Amino acid sequence: MSRALGPGFTGRVLIACLLLSACDAPKTGEISPETRMRVAQAAETSGDMELARRMYATAAAETLGDRAMQMRAVEGLLRSGAPADAMALLEATLRRAPRDHEARRALASLQITNGMPGQAEQNLAMVLAARPDDDFARINRGVALDMLRRHTEAQALYRAVLARIPGEADAANDLALSLMLSGQRREAQGVLAPFRGRGDLAERMRTTMTLVDGAAGDPGMAALSQALGVQAGPVPVNAVPAR
Repeated sequence: MSRALGPGFTGRVLIACLLLSACDAPKTGEISPETRMRVAQAAETSGDMELARRMYATAAAETLGDRAMQMRAVEGLLRSGAPADAMALLEATLRRAPRDHEARRALASLQITNGMPGQAEQNLAMVLAARPDDDFARINRGVALDMLRRHTEAQALYRAVLARIPGEADAANDLALSLMLSGQRREAQGVLAPFRGRGDLAERMRTTMTLVDGAAGDPGMAALSQALGVQAGPVPVNAVPAR
């Protein structure tokens, strides 16, 4: 009687095939960085996150000058549950290329989501100094400032985005949450009023509305983490390098 083979078995077969192909490579028989990436992706599919992390890290170490490969490795490390390794890789990228603003913005996003708002705020200030029109960085810096309880500064950033892009939902959401945190519940409700009744609301704005409407003291970090949002996370592979 035959039985269906699960994705884990299929993934292990693919990993074996890729490694065997690499061993047959001309001259050296070494595994190329691209093959390591494919092995890592197959390992992810099969659930072997430890192997995936090793392959992504090794591929990145072998291609220090290849920005696209570095960013693919960052994304892979995040998918395989290694945010600290992803941040370390972005930090190494910035040591080699301090003007890589996309990498700096990605690092700041990870720092926010991993409880390091002070470092994130500093990195985003650097991004905005070089790219004053970067509204994603401006919103993220506001989130970092809110986490640092510097609500007045955060609100100024959200308002700046809304002045440039009226009705920008992410800026409005975070402004409302910041106002609530600073004890300005009515003002927060006013910011959210134009969005009420819309069927296309993001889940985090629904969460913010619930928090604002029922605000009574500190809502707790679990609820805040659902409402606060970080824009422009890990750098996409096709991101344009900073010049």
